[in-house]
Amino acid sequence: MSFFPGPFPGPPTDPGPGGRSRIPRARVDPILCADDALSLIALVIHRPLVHETVVIALDHSSRGSVITVVGHGPHHDLCDTLDTFGAVADLEGAAGLVVATVRPHDAIRPGDIDDWLDASALADSWGLVLFEWFVVGPFGAECPRDLIGEPERWWPLAS
Repeated sequence: MSFFPGPFPGPPTDPGPGGRSRIPRARVDPILCADDALSLIALVIHRPLVHETVVIALDHSSRGSVITVVGHGPHHDLCDTLDTFGAVADLEGAAGLVVATVRPHDAIRPGDIDDWLDASALADSWGLVLFEWFVVGPFGAECPRDLIGEPERWWPLAS
């Protein structure tokens, strides 16, 4: 299971290999793996952790273009959040999504597998790939996809 032990870190400040910032820049740096996505998510979520969902739209070169942070209560519906995002965000040119739900006091819950499958189908109906859904809790980030043994979906959208 992918697990990024916590507590969930703050945004990274030191450059990565080659001097490139570990935080992908909008419309410049591709988001190619969980570490890239989590560095950006760590930058935009609230501290201390609060109930919220982060949605990042990726273009055909895997670069982030739209980031939306939605506050909500402890029991929200992931597909409702994505439906609202899809209705208001400019998804022209988008090819994929990365989503993170913050749960300050717990992590993966019963029903998250169904939410992952439903959210994946919803993104697919829009012609998008749901690359990952992270559930960020007090001890780190987990991926519901891992509970059903589904492989990671990280891959460059452009050749």
